[in-house]
Amino acid sequence: MKTLSKFWFVFMLLFTIAFNPTATSQDAEKDMNTTLFQMLYDQTDHLPTMKIHTKVKELFKNKSITEEYYIPGTMSITVADGDPLEFDIEAKIRGNTRKKVCDNAPIKLKLNKEQLKALGINADVDKLKLVLQCENNLRNFQQLLKEKVIYDLYSAIDPDNSMQLKMIKLEMYENGEMKEMMNAYLVEEEENYAFRKNAIVLESGKINYAALPRDDYFRLAFFQYMIANCDWSIANKHNIELVKLPNVKSLVSVPYDFDYAGLVNNGYAVPPEQFPITSVTQRYFMIRTQMTKDEVDTVVDYYEGMKPQFMDIIANQEYMDDKTKKNVTSFIEGFYKYIKNRGKVLKAVKPRNG
Repeated sequence: MKTLSKFWFVFMLLFTIAFNPTATSQDAEKDMNTTLFQMLYDQTDHLPTMKIHTKVKELFKNKSITEEYYIPGTMSITVADGDPLEFDIEAKIRGNTRKKVCDNAPIKLKLNKEQLKALGINADVDKLKLVLQCENNLRNFQQLLKEKVIYDLYSAIDPDNSMQLKMIKLEMYENGEMKEMMNAYLVEEEENYAFRKNAIVLESGKINYAALPRDDYFRLAFFQYMIANCDWSIANKHNIELVKLPNVKSLVSVPYDFDYAGLVNNGYAVPPEQFPITSVTQRYFMIRTQMTKDEVDTVVDYYEGMKPQFMDIIANQEYMDDKTKKNVTSFIEGFYKYIKNRGKVLKAVKPRNG
């Protein structure tokens, strides 16, 4: 049975390499200088201002429909030096829950390829993914920053392979009149990740958790437990990218989209019905295999060693107010208080969904 499972894993990986456009065009793409996302991300001391001109009302009006559609418009974005870059775009809203409950749903932008080429920017990576604060007020800005800090914490765990994001200021116009001004961040699209890492992103088929090295899998599961997130799945690739990197034999998991995490505690977030918890702020281990005592000791030792770095990341969050920093710190401290009792942890990490 194990041989059969391994056969299907190899088959699916080869199938993905053969038929995934993202995977097959990597060498050609690498001839380009950079992507627009990477240009913005690398400007560490600059907060870009993005101005979108489109039918704003129509864009957000369609947030409750099943099939979103692109709406034409234009976009300009500031760079650290020089004039703003300007593009013709198509914009659509995205997100399963946020498009239904938020005033400001996340947005996907598709940029004009010819204009990207004219600027010497990689035109095969032509999309940007925007995450907006759910409502345009200070409280929701802090909620947005809570989600951002989770990306920052995971970047400390896997700095080479984690998703990147970039804070921006967003202005939205219709018929020359500003309709919205808010904070947002760009989160790395899978096409950008594939280009940056020369990676193959698996886009189809189910993958068993055993495709990941056990230590990596447990480290991921404990991270999701630390932030109290049950909204992820290896098998369904739900809020997890599974990628094949050059010269790395095993798959690498890259988590993203943490708006259902208890650390964030968005008002619309509810735990899955099949789990014995009543609030997303309650932690629940999602592990599909029994851990040994040595494995528990290894992962707990790792996270105890990461605590000073985690606390520094929280303390140094730009734009996050002191009250929110205290809230986030307290939530993470709850995780560390729990894992001190390793016997209790060992009993809790029984095979479950995930």
